[in-house]
Amino acid sequence: MHGKAALVFLLVMVLALSPLLPAEAAGSTSVLFDILERVPQMSFDDGWFGYVDYGVLLNAFPGSRQPASVADYRSLLEEQDWPDTMNAYRSITTGPAEFLLNLDTGERVLAESGIDLFAIERGLVLGNPPAEQIWLEGQFEPDEVETSLLSRGYEEVQSDSGPFRIFAPDGDIAGGTAIDL
Repeated sequence: MHGKAALVFLLVMVLALSPLLPAEAAGSTSVLFDILERVPQMSFDDGWFGYVDYGVLLNAFPGSRQPASVADYRSLLEEQDWPDTMNAYRSITTGPAEFLLNLDTGERVLAESGIDLFAIERGLVLGNPPAEQIWLEGQFEPDEVETSLLSRGYEEVQSDSGPFRIFAPDGDIAGGTAIDL
């Protein structure tokens, strides 16, 4: 199997097996399906799809544990059994790459975005750069996120996105790019 056929097969297998994963929401059949219900249909038109449930992964990996915060992660690095958790993180091959790329800079990410990396429970990435969407689910403080983004020059973009609030640098969701069709 090559390319798109392998990706389609993998996606079908994930969707077929996801009811076997523990559902955390009452009455829910799958946390993946719960997230997918919130993502606009057109988001799937641009190629890539990746999903990861950090808690399920870390709980399934022998000897690892999920840090509760950046501070907890730092203390974990001082313990003798930290390689088990790091090996679990290194086994992640899908979902938002930014999580893994920023493990060692969690304090900076928290200061700049208001999001503690270790409060992220699940991540979904769609599309291809520059039209990439990252959906995060976890225990975030919306006021801290808003304050951090506003202090860095982000502005809230008015849209009909339903319950979601959208912030972009200087209010420009195109990131400064202009497309001439």
